[in-house]
Amino acid sequence: MRTLNPVVRFFSHIAAAGIFLFPLSLSPAHLLLFLLWITGMTNAYNLIDGANGLCLLMFITASLCASFFGNASLFFPAASMAAGVLYWNFPIAKTFLGDGGTTLLGYLYSSFLVLTLTPFLSDFTLTELPFLLLLAGGIPVLDTLFAIMRRLWREKSPFLPDRGHIHHRLLDLGLPAAYAVLTLTFFQALIVGFGIYFLNYHVS
Repeated sequence: MRTLNPVVRFFSHIAAAGIFLFPLSLSPAHLLLFLLWITGMTNAYNLIDGANGLCLLMFITASLCASFFGNASLFFPAASMAAGVLYWNFPIAKTFLGDGGTTLLGYLYSSFLVLTLTPFLSDFTLTELPFLLLLAGGIPVLDTLFAIMRRLWREKSPFLPDRGHIHHRLLDLGLPAAYAVLTLTFFQALIVGFGIYFLNYHVS
């Protein structure tokens, strides 16, 4: 089976984000911000999928945290769906998400959060909202940002894979794969939890 060229796949993610955002009443600035957010998260969840259960646990943790901000009717079923798959993917993988599964998780989480945020956009400035989205994105988006900067610094294409991701570094330090995944899940809960707390703080 042939895989899509990374550049083609990237622009298809932009198109998917645009289709989702088009019906929403957003200012040009918010439209651009959320276009970057959804596209970035869609790719970030694909890039973080380097250990059994990692992508699923990132999604489940983020969705459960985000449900405290709103739209629990979206986040809880999505987290439950992912938990059902997790049984077959961690600690020993009997099935795999593939690119389609990982990008779907990133797309769902980021889109659900946009739907939850949209009624409260007037409570946030355009300078603080990107920072809060970074926190709400958690480990996947932060790891992806560092990966892009690392590859550009080394004068390599940001679309080329490497072994510099945070889960690779933990594994290279000798941490067992399951413990590395659970460690990152703990920090995912902390980071996203802080992000959701600050989102709630601004709208309360």
